[in-house]
Amino acid sequence: MPGLTREALLNAAAAVKFPQETVELPALGGNVVVRGMSAAERDTFEAGMVDDRGDRRSNLANFRGRLLVRCLFDEGGQRLLTDDEAHVIGGLPAMAVQPAFDVAMRLNALRKEDVEELAEGFTEIPGDDSVSD
Repeated sequence: MPGLTREALLNAAAAVKFPQETVELPALGGNVVVRGMSAAERDTFEAGMVDDRGDRRSNLANFRGRLLVRCLFDEGGQRLLTDDEAHVIGGLPAMAVQPAFDVAMRLNALRKEDVEELAEGFTEIPGDDSVSD
């Protein structure tokens, strides 16, 4: 596979189309567009997974709401809710938002099987030159 040039990356960024699917939410009486996140959006989302003390423990509070506000769009391509409105999703019945959540997890490669697939072929940790005694 040929190496990408700077120009190719700039052109790709200008023409980017994120994966998306229209998902029916029968319990809420309509459809939403679920879109994949950009790399920067995902980084911001993942940064919110660290608890307030900054240690490595996960902050899973309102996980569905925090993910879905970043992934739910109208048909015109506008986000339906802001990050600060994650509580709106969190206040809905889990069953009502689960179809959109499942698609968001898949489109953003957040499912366990996606992580395992990405890890295939890695046999050692890059940069780990430690020697065991």
